[in-house]
Amino acid sequence: MPFNTVTKPVRSLMNQVVTVKGRFFPDTTNNPSATYNIGRGWSVVRSDVGKFTVTFVDVGVKVLNMKANLQLPVGTLADIDVKCCEIDLSAKTLVLQCYLTSDGTTAKEPTAYNASQSISFEVDFINSTVDY
Repeated sequence: MPFNTVTKPVRSLMNQVVTVKGRFFPDTTNNPSATYNIGRGWSVVRSDVGKFTVTFVDVGVKVLNMKANLQLPVGTLADIDVKCCEIDLSAKTLVLQCYLTSDGTTAKEPTAYNASQSISFEVDFINSTVDY
């Protein structure tokens, strides 16, 4: 039997989980341009120094997992990273904060728009009140 033949479909024990992924390109003190956003079901605005608020079209009743990553241009040595700060299910928002890695707390502004610099995020929402 060829390896690419699926005889049994993949099943999940957590079929009530919905993952929302996105990627946007920060631009110093400006809001990220929606033209370059990758992903559906969300929008983003710059809300403070290095802080971005992602607003979801819809959310689940709980959050299973959330993470964020900062991609920098090749050869860039930067003392900056991004983290998920807070999520508010009633407001349908996730706050992402860029910060200095040297101290882990000081807010840091990403550089001007660059197609090689982006912030990506992933949130797993649970659509059931059943605990997993």
